[in-house]
Parts: sequence; structure tokens; C-alpha cells
Amino acid sequence: MDIVEVLFPFLERPTKRSSTLPPLLSVLVTLYFLASGAHYEVIGDVHGVSAPSICRSVNCVVKLLAQMGVHRIKFPRLLGDTKAKFYSIAGIL
Repeated sequence: MDIVEVLFPFLERPTKRSSTLPPLLSVLVTLYFLASGAHYEVIGDVHGVSAPSICRSVNCVVKLLAQMGVHRIKFPRLLGDTKAKFYSIAGIL
């Protein structure tokens, strides 16, 4: 829901042809695509949306996430400390 809230103003766009996917559905089908790697046709069949609509949504949402990720995603500066903590918890380097 946080992602939808941030991307909402950029995902709402008027069209003269048919209705676009709602922002929530655009984000959900994109996350489904990224998580599963399923084909657009499969995702479209599951959600009742055309494959071209899925393709447009995925392209738009991924571009927006990449642009906004620069400002919102922060990685620890001291990876050594983070690695040590992770190793103590999970036993993996």
C-alpha cells in the first residue's frame, strides 16, 4: 500500500480509448510479474486484463520504482557490521 500511495499520482492518467488499470492493480500486477516471472498473458488471464495493458503497467511501474528508489532506498554504509549481525542471526555470510 505504501508503494501505491507514493506512485499513485504518477499512475493515474486519462485516456480517450479505454480505461487504464487502476494504480493499485498496476502495482500489484507488476509485483506479481517481478516475483513470478510469469508471462504477461498468464498474469492478464489471472486478473482479467489484456497482455498489452500488463506490459504497459509493468514498464511504467518499474521505471517509477527505479527513479524513486534512488531517493528512497538506503543501503547501510558499513556493510561489515551488517554482515556480522546477519551472520550472528542466520549463520550465513
